[in-house]
Amino acid sequence: MKSGTKNWLKKQFTISKILMAIGALWIIIYGILVASKVIDNKIYGWNASWQLLILIGLFYILIPFSTMPGWWSRIWAICLAALSLIIVIGFFVGEGVDYKSAWTYLNPLPHILMAIGSIFWILQG
Repeated sequence: MKSGTKNWLKKQFTISKILMAIGALWIIIYGILVASKVIDNKIYGWNASWQLLILIGLFYILIPFSTMPGWWSRIWAICLAALSLIIVIGFFVGEGVDYKSAWTYLNPLPHILMAIGSIFWILQG
């Protein structure tokens, strides 16, 4: 591999972007499983359709890997962190939340990974 390619890969695959990619892939896979009727969307507390889940996952993947470092990437990172935190709060204040179910606490994990990755992304510049 050329050194230019190595430097590009090193800049693209930081801890923050890896955390964000894991969270996004988790959401996309969940959306695909809901679409294929392998799991039921209502049981696990997600109130979104599978199309929205896949769209959010793609949005979470495309933004970090398509913006150049600078002020715009920080603005996008702030937006992603805010969106992730709003979604996490929504999991715990929604209607019919079953606080005894483990899924109530597992469902926000990809969004928590996204928020942590976004905050690291802001700090790394």
